[in-house]
Order: sequence, then structure tokens, then C-alpha cells
Amino acid sequence: MEGLILAGEEMLELNGLTVLFRLTLSLSCGALLGFERLRKRRGAGVRTYILVCMASAMVMMTSQFINQNLPYSTDTGRMGAQVISGIGFLGAGTILLTGQHRIRGITTAAGLWVSTCIGLALGIGFYFGGISLCIFSFFTMTAIGVYQDWFMRHSKRMQIYLVLEDVESMAKFMCYVRQHEMVILDFEIMNTGEAGAIGMTCLVKAERGLSHGEMFSRLKACPEIWLMEEF
Repeated sequence: MEGLILAGEEMLELNGLTVLFRLTLSLSCGALLGFERLRKRRGAGVRTYILVCMASAMVMMTSQFINQNLPYSTDTGRMGAQVISGIGFLGAGTILLTGQHRIRGITTAAGLWVSTCIGLALGIGFYFGGISLCIFSFFTMTAIGVYQDWFMRHSKRMQIYLVLEDVESMAKFMCYVRQHEMVILDFEIMNTGEAGAIGMTCLVKAERGLSHGEMFSRLKACPEIWLMEEF
């Protein structure tokens, strides 16, 4: 028992072995989260997550090194605090507003921030916290993501972006929706950049037990629609 305690204390000290161990752990955790984003073809992939996680770990090890080896004491958490606030520029670069006014990349940006926190925890020797956060984050990004996709496929509401020819086509589309047992709960009109064309985002709700697939098929069959995407 004493041997385990001594081994645990040694792993909290900063030396060549613990530096390699912490970097390996941060590489593994960053890769795990990065592969999940790569599987969904998101902007920040495996290499980005690994680099962020390992660099964060190194920042904390650098702080620990300064505290242990320099003749004056310093705040160990100061450098880590700067990393947490500074990672925002990288996360912001993964968030996109598409031409359909869809916001993409928020989960990826949040994942980068989580990867930073994992690296900071592992870098200072808080192995249990860093690995636990990695496991819980991976579960959130995979298992809960599957449930979210299932929920969206079975929802009676549908958020769509569509392009119509003109204002008259928009009026005909709204009549078409009412005639096919659906109702528009909310909509927004936007410029498409094409002469005369009208872009719309709509929140459509099914009536009388229509399935999600039936809603999509009926909307897609509307002759007034040039382009339609669900999001």
C-alpha cells in the first residue's frame, strides 16, 4: 500500500518520466475527442485537438517547473488562466454562419475548450480529473449526439431553409403547407443574392400524426420550392 502511495506521489513530481507520461495522456485524450469530430467531418480534427491538449498540458508543466526550480514563488494557475481565456480565438474560428443562416461549429469550439481543460488537468498531475472529463466529454459527443439525431428524425417539428422564385411563390407555398396538414409556426425572410429570389427559414409543425419523413416528402414536393434544406 505504501508503495502505491509513494508511486502516486512520484507521479505528481515533475521529472522526465512524468513529462512524457502527461504528454502521452494528453495526446490520447485529445485524439479521442478529435476522432469523434473527424468522423462527423467537422472543421477541427484529430491534429488540432491533440495539439491543443498537449500544449495546455505543457503550459501547466511549465508553471510547475517555474514554481519548483526558480528561487521565487509564483502563481501556478496564472499561465493556465491565460490559456483558458486565449483558446477562444481558435474556437471562434471553427464557428461558421452559412448562407442559410445556420450556425455550425459550436460543438467543435466547445470541444476545443474542453480539450484545453483536459490538458491543463493532466499537465498539473490531476490525472483522475483529466481522464474523467475526457470520458464524459466523449460520451456527450457520441452517445448523446446519437440520441439528438434520433430525436430530430422523429420530431413533429422541422426547421427548414428554402429558396422561392418570388413573393407570389411564397404566398403559394404557405397555402400549400396549410393544405397538406402542416402549419408554419415561425419564419424569416432573407436575401439570397439572386435576382428576384426569396430565401426563407421556417419552423414547420405537423398536424394529424404526420411523421417526420412524411413532412419532408410533402414539403419537398411543393412545386414552388427551388431549394430546400433541413437543419
